Amino acid sequence: MTGPKVSFGLLVLQIRRRLRMTQAELGEAIGYSPTLVSDIERGRREATLEFLAQLALVAARELDTPPDRLPPDGLLRAACAQCPVGQAYDQIAAAHKAA
Repeated sequence: MTGPKVSFGLLVLQIRRRLRMTQAELGEAIGYSPTLVSDIERGRREATLEFLAQLALVAARELDTPPDRLPPDGLLRAACAQCPVGQAYDQIAAAHKAA
């Protein structure tokens, strides 16, 4: 099964691995359950804008990098472009600047 949810989930998985976190650790860091993180990574559930924003903030903080510069080559920007919620990148970048 392929599609936007699966593609987005794989990008979330790549970000989590880049952070060197388990699903439980990422879930705790962003305020969601490990089950939800797993479901999103596997394409079973759609990520909300809030999930994506929290992921961006945690990734930016942990990697000490603005969300649009997260390796490799703007991975979070690519994830946002595929997010089923829609084009969320600008809102995430604004949230990062406000934090």
